Amino acid sequence: MKKFNVKALSLAVAAAVVSGAAAAEEVNFAQAVTEKNQGKAAFFTVFGEGTTFDKDTGKLTFKKDSDALLLKTLELEQTINGFASGSNFITTDANGKKTVRKATNEDIEADSLKGVGLAGGLTAVNARVDKLAEETSAALDDQDETIEELKTAITTNGTRIAEVATGVNDLNKSVTKMGEDISSKFDEVDSEISKASSELSESIEKVSEDVTAVNTRVDSLAQDTADAKAAAKAAEDKVTALSANVDSKVTEAKDAAKAAEDKVTALSANIDSKVKEAKDAAANAVDAASKIDAVAEKADKANKAVDELAERAALSIAENAQQIDGFKEGDEIVVTDADGVKSVKKATKEDVEQDEFGGLGLKEVVAQHDQSFADLTAETERAKKAAEQAAFAAIENAQELNGFKEKDEIIVTDDNGVKSVKTATEEDVKADEFKGLGLKEAVKDTHKAAAQATLAAIENAQELNGFQEGDQIVVTKDDGSKVIRTATKEDVENADFEGMGLKEVVAAHDETLDGLNKAVTENSEALVKTAAVVNDISADVNANKAALEEQKEANEGFNNAIASLDEDISTLKKVGLAAAGALEANRQDIDANKAAIDKKADKADFEELAKYTADMGKKVNDIGDEVTSLSDATTTAVARIDEDIVTLKKAGLTAADALEANRQDIDANKAAIDKKADKADFEELAKYTADMGKKVNDIGDTVTELGDSTKEAIAAVEQDIVTLKKVGLNAADALEANRQDIDANKAAIEKKADKADFEELAKYTADMGKKVNDIGDTVTELGDSTKEAIAAVEQDIVTLKKVGLNAADALEANRQDIDANKAAIAENTAAIDKKADKADIELVKKAAVEAEKSAKSVQGSVEVAQKSAETAESHAKAAKTSADAANNVASAAQTAAAQAQDAVKANAAQVEANKANIATLQTASNQHAAGIAKNSARIDSLDKNVANLRKETRQGLAAQAALSGLFQPYSVGKFNVTAALGGFKSDTAVAVGAGYRFNENFAAKAGLAVGTSSGGSASYNVGVNYEW
Repeated sequence: MKKFNVKALSLAVAAAVVSGAAAAEEVNFAQAVTEKNQGKAAFFTVFGEGTTFDKDTGKLTFKKDSDALLLKTLELEQTINGFASGSNFITTDANGKKTVRKATNEDIEADSLKGVGLAGGLTAVNARVDKLAEETSAALDDQDETIEELKTAITTNGTRIAEVATGVNDLNKSVTKMGEDISSKFDEVDSEISKASSELSESIEKVSEDVTAVNTRVDSLAQDTADAKAAAKAAEDKVTALSANVDSKVTEAKDAAKAAEDKVTALSANIDSKVKEAKDAAANAVDAASKIDAVAEKADKANKAVDELAERAALSIAENAQQIDGFKEGDEIVVTDADGVKSVKKATKEDVEQDEFGGLGLKEVVAQHDQSFADLTAETERAKKAAEQAAFAAIENAQELNGFKEKDEIIVTDDNGVKSVKTATEEDVKADEFKGLGLKEAVKDTHKAAAQATLAAIENAQELNGFQEGDQIVVTKDDGSKVIRTATKEDVENADFEGMGLKEVVAAHDETLDGLNKAVTENSEALVKTAAVVNDISADVNANKAALEEQKEANEGFNNAIASLDEDISTLKKVGLAAAGALEANRQDIDANKAAIDKKADKADFEELAKYTADMGKKVNDIGDEVTSLSDATTTAVARIDEDIVTLKKAGLTAADALEANRQDIDANKAAIDKKADKADFEELAKYTADMGKKVNDIGDTVTELGDSTKEAIAAVEQDIVTLKKVGLNAADALEANRQDIDANKAAIEKKADKADFEELAKYTADMGKKVNDIGDTVTELGDSTKEAIAAVEQDIVTLKKVGLNAADALEANRQDIDANKAAIAENTAAIDKKADKADIELVKKAAVEAEKSAKSVQGSVEVAQKSAETAESHAKAAKTSADAANNVASAAQTAAAQAQDAVKANAAQVEANKANIATLQTASNQHAAGIAKNSARIDSLDKNVANLRKETRQGLAAQAALSGLFQPYSVGKFNVTAALGGFKSDTAVAVGAGYRFNENFAAKAGLAVGTSSGGSASYNVGVNYEW
């Protein structure tokens, strides 16, 4: 992107301000600022007061707090476009002075923007915004991927938890069924034992009833009793063996056998007691012998009953052992028929298949159930750990989303991937990728940064395009953040350009530049040459001083004569207007000479004199033409001053030589008048007149050179052109009238040679003198006007005063010569009165002298004009110096303006491109904002789900803690009711349960837990315990 040439723009604006102010209100500006101060004001506006320039180092130094437009322009350009090594760079010293020098690499490093300026900074900001948009988009994509991964992980965890729950439910069902089966089997065993005990009790009761009838066969009964003891002992042994075979796992069967043994022992004791009583009774009751047979029979029956009871008990115990240990095909098994009678048979394949446990037996089934329960317990523990890790992962995800701070409970993962809970430390917060803020805050910060970057881009566009009241604008608050609000009238008034954007300001400056291009172009050449012209003028002044010194030495006598007339200068200055009266007197003398000429000279001499006089009139006419050219030349531009200075110097010396020659001729004429009064005198007069014509011709040449110099020197002061034109036109009108009169007189002279012709010639000569006088007045007015127009250059005032004094001295000298000529004319008139033969010649001489005086008067006026022109030239040179300086600035401004126009066009294109980029960025930002809002909603939903999961996990863990606190019964045959309280973090649960211990080896329990917080669900468990 091209640089915005603020320097050129501001210089042009400065010129526009100065010239615009003068153009808009010419009268008021001229009244407010005098002509001599206008150039100075313009110079100080651009360069400032107190500004210095070091030619050796090329450094431009401005004083502290300078308001120089050039300084402001350079600072503005440096601020906007930046600077490079080797380019112009503004530095400020300790005193506040600002110096323009070449920038170095250290200056670039020290600059806050590294030399790129606001334009480069804007480009960098745009690049950073683009990069931020890309990074934001990538972060959002990564965030979407992370969220998808989290959702997948949560779904997987949910599936696994559901599977674990299903497995636990299935396990609970299996355990419940197994408990029911075991309970049914034990119920059957208890029923059989109870039945056997009942039958044994009935048999014993029958024996007791029959014992009293035993009278005889005591020995046989004792033997039978001993046999019964042996059978009971055998039954006891079998019960003991059965108890040993089940490895103490069927304590209930052992207890039942022991109870049977106790009952048999009790029966035996009872029998012993009865036998003893029988013996005692037998000893005392012999008559009971008759009953012994009956008692023996009953004892036989009891014996058989005992045998049958022992057999049935043995079969029951064998069947119990068979159910506990199991059987296989070919084994001896106990079976029960439809009538409940038990018998022994060999097991077949059908028996194995029809068995409830497939011949395995309770012992093996319980072992299998124990293994299944152990596996289930291990799986439950694994599932519990997996659920815990899943819960930790979910909490960790929430932790990453919401962040954490020091002393919070956080989830950490060790090198093995195992997650655990710990209290966060300051190091944990520092080590976190987002410093504990969490993804949500990080995304918010990113979104906020993107929003701020977008607002900055909109603010840049706002500065470029401007705004008005009611528009939505971006403002920066005290904390540096940017917000959008509606612009107020105060916002528009307080803005740098009152709401106008840089584009509009640049456009306005472009319009101003277009109007200034011509003026800048015209002034540029003069400004460039100013410095050289000033140096040349200075050299020329020094040379003139030396030449004047030499002239003074060469014309010491002349200087002495001029010095003798110094005392009359003040008087002659006061009677300057008396020159017109002297001219009138000259005209009267010319009339008298005309009469004398009629008496004296012949026709040929007169015609020759008339011809010469006509030539002289032509010369005077040429002088008028030159003065007209001088008037016209005041409207042209200043050019080629250097070569005119030398010419002007030569012209001044020539004029001085001409004056000196005139004085010598006057002295010679005076001597000639005293010596001659014949035709030779007339010829001498004609020769003198010819010389006078030559002098007039020289004066004309001088006026021509003066006109050429003045024409090229005056044009710089544009504000006096109108006045000078009017003066020039008046002079031109007067000269034109002179030409017409001279032409008419020439025609009349060619036709006549008599008195009337001479009178006409005298009248013409008088008129010519008057016209020459008018020309002198016009030239004087022109010189005065030029003097007033150029007076702005103060540095030439002293020289101008000296030149004016020199001009006054020269005019005073001419007036003295005129007075001397008048005295000589008076003497000549007296001599003519005395010399009758020389009267006509003297009259002619007098007329010639009067003509010479008129020419002298013209010469004096021309010299005055020359001096005025020289003064004007000095002013013009000084003005040209300022003009050249202004032109230099204007030329640079013009070049810079063209560059500024190109830069403005490029900047406009870049602004349009920036607008398109900003629109694209805004669209992308809106899309990102929508995506972020969508993701934020999804994150909030996920956060809610995670929070619910965390709540359920904590409630579940609390319920599990409560359930694990329930006690199981310890005493055999005891039923217990238990309660427990559990908790995890902030959640608590209450559990109640009940249990029953069937024997020393087997117990069962069940529990129910309910959370104390609202919305909590119930948890339950059922468990059995088998120990050996």
